[in-house]
Amino acid sequence: MNPEQLSRLEYLEQQARLLDIKQDDRKQLTDTVNKDVDEFYSKLEEIPAFSTEGTNTSTIITNLALSEEGCKIEDVLETYRESALKSGLQPAHPGYLAYVPAGGLFPAALGDYFTAVTNKFAGVFDMAPGVVCLENMLISWVANLIGYSSGHAGNLTSGGTSGTLIAMATARDSMPIKPRDYERAVVYVTEVTHNCIAKSMAVLGMRDSITRQIPMKGISTTMDVQQLQLQINKDKKDGLLPFLLVGSLGTGITGSVDPIGEMADVAKEHNVWLHVDAAYGGFFVLVDEIKCLYKGTERSDSIVIDPHKGLFLPYGSGILLVRDGHKLFEANSLTKVDILQDLKEDSHGIFSL
Repeated sequence: MNPEQLSRLEYLEQQARLLDIKQDDRKQLTDTVNKDVDEFYSKLEEIPAFSTEGTNTSTIITNLALSEEGCKIEDVLETYRESALKSGLQPAHPGYLAYVPAGGLFPAALGDYFTAVTNKFAGVFDMAPGVVCLENMLISWVANLIGYSSGHAGNLTSGGTSGTLIAMATARDSMPIKPRDYERAVVYVTEVTHNCIAKSMAVLGMRDSITRQIPMKGISTTMDVQQLQLQINKDKKDGLLPFLLVGSLGTGITGSVDPIGEMADVAKEHNVWLHVDAAYGGFFVLVDEIKCLYKGTERSDSIVIDPHKGLFLPYGSGILLVRDGHKLFEANSLTKVDILQDLKEDSHGIFSL
């Protein structure tokens, strides 16, 4: 390496070290943020749970234009207070009962803070074994709540929609449904099934698949299993391919719970993948008085649950579970990953991402 190159590296090192904040400066920054946090908690019950009032949000944010010089932390916090906290929903508010997700758990926020600082990457075991084991422990805990036996697998996601997308891809590859079959593949839902099912099918290129809205039982808004059976029989007679059955454990509209056990019987009879959307109601399985509503969930093929709903954790926390973990592995594995050439292959020559 010649002197010019060394000089260039020294300069780049000096520039990079500008990102290293000294301990005293870190303390000042965290003290400033904590002051705002304490003020937020102290005044939380005094503000409305929802408000359409407040200063013009777009104007404030535009005035805080990004620049090479950056902004003081006080100015950033002031902008957030004026543009974000004074209008819209307040999920941490004690009077907030409208939209399903909630939040405001301080220990969970600290967990987000510490993991962001340490910034461990949990996508590959060799890069962060402890973090991957921690994720797997959490996945197994939820799987045990649902009733899945050993052999399950799962993934922490940003929420129900991303988890549903992974589940749909796993179902497609496991059935298997090929592109030439898409126009004959049938998905069974109800009128109140969450739209993440339709979105996931579209992303997977299965927009042309057939969706059947099965009638519901009166005011209960739960799937009528007898009508489901009749529809599947008719579809098979017509040469179609019953592919996916979606049940809900707590719909976002009414909180209704489909008869998952009866639906599991139908799914088994016709070899249909049973997916359960428990994003809203999944963690109510912890309530002994209503555990009976979850009967049969352990027989589903896949399920999504959102901790940022039933457990009040920060937004961006979801869980996908697949009863047969091998199917999830096969649908989300690569046989050649150039950037991981130094890692050991498993017995199948596969790297799992």
